Amino acid sequence: GERVVECKCDSSFIEEIGYKQHDYENGKCTVCGATESLTYKKYEDEGDYYVVTGYKGNDTEVVVPKQYEGLLVLKIADGVFREKHIKKITLPDSLREIGESAFANCSELEEVNLPSSLESLGNGAFKGCIKLKEAKLESTKLKKIEPYAFSGCDSIEEICLSEGITEIGHSAFEGTSSLKEVTLPSTLTKIEEYAFDAYVERVTIAGIRSWCNIEFANNLSSPLNGGLASLYIGGEIVKSVVIPEEITEIKSFAFYRCNGIEEVTIGNNVKKIGTNAFTFCKRLKKVS
Repeated sequence: GERVVECKCDSSFIEEIGYKQHDYENGKCTVCGATESLTYKKYEDEGDYYVVTGYKGNDTEVVVPKQYEGLLVLKIADGVFREKHIKKITLPDSLREIGESAFANCSELEEVNLPSSLESLGNGAFKGCIKLKEAKLESTKLKKIEPYAFSGCDSIEEICLSEGITEIGHSAFEGTSSLKEVTLPSTLTKIEEYAFDAYVERVTIAGIRSWCNIEFANNLSSPLNGGLASLYIGGEIVKSVVIPEEITEIKSFAFYRCNGIEEVTIGNNVKKIGTNAFTFCKRLKKVS
């Protein structure tokens, strides 16, 4: 960068501030924490920046730096860490994109931070990370959870998706037998087939109105599909559902196998109730 240096005599000049060179010790930079075994490629399409293109090390803990040679690191390319034996990855708060299969089948990976700057998470990015315990998505800038993004992540117990996400791709959370709690944003409008497995027990939503706006591709799209889960709003289980007056259609599979609801009041403006909208709601006693 630059800074203005001023003198008591009122004269001034602009001084350039250079970036600090890496100082590697035992494979890691003592200045920024960067891992020496990472490789980079410079891009100039939206201003100069670097992309992590490869990893040739054997470290169990890897730090991706915020900058490389004075420029921001904005992306991890496709497949960079695929099948590597890393246990922990630290990502910078500059990172915007994680490529397809970037961490696929990292069977030892237990810990990763997903920065608030993240805008894109590629197809199968963490597929098969069987020891990954958590994926904090609630503060990211993601618009879509891509297909197979966390498929086979058998140790994740809870997922909270950030506001702004509109779509969950097919098989995104397939094969997550430990996933028991899911929090969905009010912006969500589409969930593709096989997005969730059958083990979820608690689904927290913003409200019935936003839930009714979601289009489910099939009966295995909804996190309610296992018949174990109930809807929650504000920490309370939803037993009585009132469909708002502005809702004109209850979409197919909207409350399919919802475990908690006992009573439903359908608004006067509803003109269509979709296929299997209330199928297998075993506690449902009254519909008005």
